[in-house]
Amino acid sequence: MNITRTTIVDFIRRSSASAISLVGLSVLIFLIARILPGDPVIMALGERAPIWAIERMRAQLHLNEPIYMQYYYWLRDVLSGSLGESLVTKREVWVDITMYFPATLELILWSMWLNVLLAMTFGLIGGLRQNSWIDNLLRLFSYVGVSVPVFAFGVMAILLFCWTLHVFPVMGRLSPTTMLPPRVTGMYTFDALVSGDFSAFLDAAWHIVLPALATVLAGIAQGQRVMRSSVVENSRKDYILHSLAHGIPRRVVVFKYLLKPSIIPLVSLTGMSFAMALSSLFIVESIFVWPGFAYYGMQSFLNKDLNAIVGVIMMIGLTYAISNMVVDYVVGWLDPRTRIMRRSK
Repeated sequence: MNITRTTIVDFIRRSSASAISLVGLSVLIFLIARILPGDPVIMALGERAPIWAIERMRAQLHLNEPIYMQYYYWLRDVLSGSLGESLVTKREVWVDITMYFPATLELILWSMWLNVLLAMTFGLIGGLRQNSWIDNLLRLFSYVGVSVPVFAFGVMAILLFCWTLHVFPVMGRLSPTTMLPPRVTGMYTFDALVSGDFSAFLDAAWHIVLPALATVLAGIAQGQRVMRSSVVENSRKDYILHSLAHGIPRRVVVFKYLLKPSIIPLVSLTGMSFAMALSSLFIVESIFVWPGFAYYGMQSFLNKDLNAIVGVIMMIGLTYAISNMVVDYVVGWLDPRTRIMRRSK
């Protein structure tokens, strides 16, 4: 019962800290959205709009009132369950989020899965074959992965794998000849699996490979280096050497005793990789014409769609806060010492 109570208290403490951070983020992005160049009313109605229509929309948006009153009205609407109306789409921002966010969430989930899988695999191989030719090749890949910008990799990947080799599709989430799976979550790969349409699943997965790799290329490179260093360090510890000396097969030692403690730094780094992936999405979705949440946010910034801008940033902040909490609990599950340290604070 004490452990359960402590876990609940820790969850409440983390949730409260995340809520306070989101409030601060809302204030910051609310101010930045208001000082961006351009008049949102004129951009929404056009330069030839009559004066009475411009003044009426200003009054509806409370733009004629002080900035703190504008924030008060926005926060009141948020607490009542509304993020306001988009000036571009003329829909509720919540409706736009439910339309565009599943595509981005699908891209993030695939990106994080590829990030952990490839970084763990490359790091484990490099750590077990330290200073071999394959280790040197993987380290070269990590240097290149960290150095190449996201937009450069995206453009080169399209030119090489799409236009030259015709291996991957150029853009979009599905081929024109593939029927949309029945909507359950809005994530095509998951919806296709639920409906049993494996051809649609393979097609959607094939479309997502290049955007996912472009999103987390730097994360894979950094995670690989961290994983390699952790494997090299843990493989020199007494309990690993003792197990090998007693004749336990190397494969058993690696996957039963070495892998779990070695993956902890990689899981901790996943939170940072997630933040990097979120920042890369605005570029990736524009390059691959991925109709997701970041693409919607880019259009909102270009059109100074005030409510949409704040809604997009707040949704990204909420997603980042939730991912950090998930990573912390996964690390605590892998390494019970971190739970004990949190309880002692």
